[in-house]
Formats: sequence, C-alpha cells, structure tokens
Amino acid sequence: MTAKEVVQDLARRGIKVADTLVYFVKGKMKGRRGRRKKARQMVANVAAMGNGDPVATVLKVKALASQLGGLKKLKALVDALSE
Repeated sequence: MTAKEVVQDLARRGIKVADTLVYFVKGKMKGRRGRRKKARQMVANVAAMGNGDPVATVLKVKALASQLGGLKKLKALVDALSE
C-alpha cells in the first residue's frame, strides 16, 4: 500500500495519521528487512569459507570469548583489528 492509501484507510476508520508517520514506519520496516538480509548473507559467507558446520564455529567463537573474558572483550578486539 502507498502512504496515501494507508492514510485514507485509517481516516475511514476514524484514525488521523500524518503521511510522514506512515513513511517513517515503512522505512523502519524496510530497514529491519535489510538488516536481516545482511545478517543472513554474513552467516552464509562464514559457512561457505571452509567450516561446513556453523554450529561448531559458533561454539569455537563462544569458547574463545570465554577465554578472553566475555563477548564484549572479544568484540572490542575484533573492532580494534578491523581499524
């Protein structure tokens, strides 16, 4: 549905909504889909890079994180390496 159609439909139901709010909500929904798509692509890339078992990879990362003092510290190290 277009934003104008949404505003008209809600107006028929007695709900007054600005079209800018509809654009904002639709943008948020599209953004979530984009983030999900990006996350799925990252998982697929990691799975294709050698280790065929993503569960084993996750367990290895989790073990490494516990050795380093937690996931926050591991993330900080990865962020420092990526700069």
